[in-house]
Amino acid sequence: MPIYNEQHVQLLLTMRLMKMHREGFDGVTYDDFQRIFTKYILKNQMGATLNQITDRILNISTDTIIRYLALDATIRSKQQSLGDVLTEGDL
Repeated sequence: MPIYNEQHVQLLLTMRLMKMHREGFDGVTYDDFQRIFTKYILKNQMGATLNQITDRILNISTDTIIRYLALDATIRSKQQSLGDVLTEGDL
């Protein structure tokens, strides 16, 4: 059982997201960030210690995060129908 709670992870994700915003990636939202960290980056680290999670979140490169965001966008777009994509574009 991990020795941290979700608030710790939320704080770490917020700190890393703020760093990305300072680097010029203002279009990345917290929801995007949380989704890729949950789905890809922290997927196999559920039993990890807070120190390990902290290291993983704060030290991952921006390039790696962008690659995961691109992967997630590709997967999500393939799951949507063409009509859904066109409807979103009309908003």
